[in-house]
Amino acid sequence: MHASAFRANAARTIAVAIAAANLGGALLIPDGDDRAPGEDVGSFVRLTVDQPTSSPAGRYSASLRGARVDLMVTVECYTRGNSDGRTLAVDAVQILADRVADALTYTDLPLKDYVSDPTGATSISGHAVRFITPASVRRLDPVDGYQRRHVEASAVHFSRFEV
Repeated sequence: MHASAFRANAARTIAVAIAAANLGGALLIPDGDDRAPGEDVGSFVRLTVDQPTSSPAGRYSASLRGARVDLMVTVECYTRGNSDGRTLAVDAVQILADRVADALTYTDLPLKDYVSDPTGATSISGHAVRFITPASVRRLDPVDGYQRRHVEASAVHFSRFEV
């Protein structure tokens, strides 16, 4: 798998896992999408996947080398709460952030091949994105009527490439 394909596949695999985390109808804005949600959107999450470091991890076989690829996953959670006042926006944003954090804590996600197959039906044999620490959640100041939380998690992938 080429390095550029890995990053795209990892970001999409993580986005699908977050979307499956019962976000309560929140819109998921994937990595690389800079659009702003419409005025009618009450809650959304914005995903960013960065690759801060990678390091050699030795030989995998006679023709393959291994590398450890570190990923920093950041999810910004935004909620306005319900207009009827029954749910406070602060509770709603914390619940949303907790659900995202749970999806990114000590979990292994089989890497899917979204570059070759946009449906993601194909797993890449022997490859996974592994979240190795608990996700952290911190409060951010409100902006434009949205309550916000910042969720951050570290992941690792051991990549193989031909020499």
